[in-house]
Amino acid sequence: MRKIWVLWLIGKTLLKNVKIGLDKWGHFTDVDQFPGHIACSSLAKSEIVVPLKTSQAKIIGVLDVDSTSYAEFDDIDKKYLEELINTPELIKVFDNYHA
Repeated sequence: MRKIWVLWLIGKTLLKNVKIGLDKWGHFTDVDQFPGHIACSSLAKSEIVVPLKTSQAKIIGVLDVDSTSYAEFDDIDKKYLEELINTPELIKVFDNYHA
């Protein structure tokens, strides 16, 4: 049985400490092949990470989804997760958090 973890990670300290860069967004089929990966669980095998942005495109955090299965996520998952977190309602939440 596979497990999936979902985390909303928000804050300047997080972004600074893990040195997340724009080239790190996307899905990772094997997290053990990603230097510096910080797992939610030692059981995590694959991951998808999508930035949380304000209406001004300022990155304030990430949506991090991990799975115990290799190659769990693909571009279709990324597309729909990005659509989910880029709804006007959530962008207002991110704007208020950032304010």
